[in-house]
Amino acid sequence: MRGNARGGKRQSPATDRDIRAILVKHIVEATERANAASAAFNAVLDRTPSGLPHPDGTQRIRNASRDLDSARREMMKAHTRLNEFIERGVVPEDLKQGNGS
Repeated sequence: MRGNARGGKRQSPATDRDIRAILVKHIVEATERANAASAAFNAVLDRTPSGLPHPDGTQRIRNASRDLDSARREMMKAHTRLNEFIERGVVPEDLKQGNGS
């Protein structure tokens, strides 16, 4: 085992690859959700050709915006988790048990 920046121990190289693969998979999945949420948001906006939505259209825009914000935050979290693992050797708690896929 090799040490990390904090002097702790990291997982074996095979486990490192497995963890990295899981974290990359999470990024891909989160990115797909963010792209879908972005497309849904744009579709809602496209349905308001005058630029002034009717009352229920306003709520649809809010809902789509909230979904897009949530998906983007999830994507950023996935990137942060991978970065923390690569840069500092920090294994996310949910992956320490081997159940993160």
